[in-house]
Amino acid sequence: QDLLALLCDSVALGGNVLLNVGPMGDGRFSRHSQGQLAVLGAWLRIHGEAVFGTTPGPFGRRSWGVSTRKGNTVYLILFRPTSPMRIHGLNNIVKRARLVDSPVDVAFSQRGGLLEFEVPQTGKGPSVVALEVDGVPCADNTGITQEADGRIVLTANAACLHGSGAAQPRISRSPDALGGKLHGWTQIGDSVSWTFTVDEPGRFAVSYEFNCTDQTNMYGRRAEISVAGQTLRTSIPKSGSYYAINRSRVAGRFVLSAGTHTLTIKPYMLESGLLMTLRAVTLTRVAEGGC
Repeated sequence: QDLLALLCDSVALGGNVLLNVGPMGDGRFSRHSQGQLAVLGAWLRIHGEAVFGTTPGPFGRRSWGVSTRKGNTVYLILFRPTSPMRIHGLNNIVKRARLVDSPVDVAFSQRGGLLEFEVPQTGKGPSVVALEVDGVPCADNTGITQEADGRIVLTANAACLHGSGAAQPRISRSPDALGGKLHGWTQIGDSVSWTFTVDEPGRFAVSYEFNCTDQTNMYGRRAEISVAGQTLRTSIPKSGSYYAINRSRVAGRFVLSAGTHTLTIKPYMLESGLLMTLRAVTLTRVAEGGC
């Protein structure tokens, strides 16, 4: 998934990928390299039209993934699909939507700049939906909006960084269609924030995707999450390997009204080392009385 995200992110930004793999002393490629290349090759054999000969798509990075374009066709590369998918900001009329790995057309509805459709999961790796549109593809940057299933996904790439240093924040991003990563979070004065829009108000559970291999006691590594005058605090547990991304739930709920809100995360205890590497925060709307 990480290699596929790197490939798709690079293509969606107008670049190429050069993987640093080479033969061993006897001329063979290692099994590890062969396995990685096989995964990329299998996905490209089916979805290559969304990569080869394309240019950057009109959407940039969104919480669901990235886009590319070829002529009047926009390819949505969906790493985080929802059911249904809700795409904001498209300024073109969609004439047809189809899955790249299937001959089946995708049923959709379009109202102004809002496009909705269902995405059946048909294989490993990200699904790709091709939109054939009227005219040159163009989209507005609508900011972070609520998904059709009520969730709000705040990815690392969409975060605003606030640093304690005199020059720049000590937190840095990594380009990644899965959402990116905020890493190097070692200063208690560093924080991140997102501004987003709520269409369907209610109570929201909070979870975050992260990695932390620091051996520091988790109770000496704590963060607070604040939005709309409400604050929740959580300890950051130690996770698995450096490359594994884990999910943790935060005790408590936020109550959010319709409108624009800003969520902020900052450490309130950081004895030493790293707070965490953060990929995304998800606010999940829960039913009244739900857990």
